[in-house]
Amino acid sequence: MTIDKLNDYALKIYLNKNDLEKLEINFYDIDSSCIKKLIIMLSDEISEILNIDMSNEKLYVEVFAKKSGCLIFISCSGESQKSDASGKVLICQFEDFEKLRNFCFRLGDSYMKKIKFSQLYGNNNHIRLIIGVRSDYYILTGIAGQYCKVLPGNEINTGVTEEYFSCIESSEAIQKVLSLPG
Repeated sequence: MTIDKLNDYALKIYLNKNDLEKLEINFYDIDSSCIKKLIIMLSDEISEILNIDMSNEKLYVEVFAKKSGCLIFISCSGESQKSDASGKVLICQFEDFEKLRNFCFRLGDSYMKKIKFSQLYGNNNHIRLIIGVRSDYYILTGIAGQYCKVLPGNEINTGVTEEYFSCIESSEAIQKVLSLPG
């Protein structure tokens, strides 16, 4: 098992096949309770690496299969750093294109001035829209939540998106989606 600090609020845990066996974890059976047990077991080490009191933090966790084990990305919410939400990034994960299209129509002209950029990524299971927010982050987050799963726009989720999803549109993705016939 290796634990690498990615930045002040995120880390990556790599578990090889032997680690998974020792911990009695089957990757295909991993669920939230399994991850919770693992994080509790590693909480002292994680707290020391990130220099945070985990009991006061909301954690975000993503798990990915690797040929020889699995990768687990953990980031803390940074709730205490949310006083100014301008310049934030919003990651929207959609189950299908129709929900993405409806979300883009909802944003329409009235919210486009509040968005700096938008990028579109996809894989076999999901579509992710990364939005650089100029203003009204919390309003846009609320609207997005009606159409998709909203992920924190931190370095971990952005990095995971860039690594495990294919880039479909690197700029003005919302405008491109709106221009498609349909």
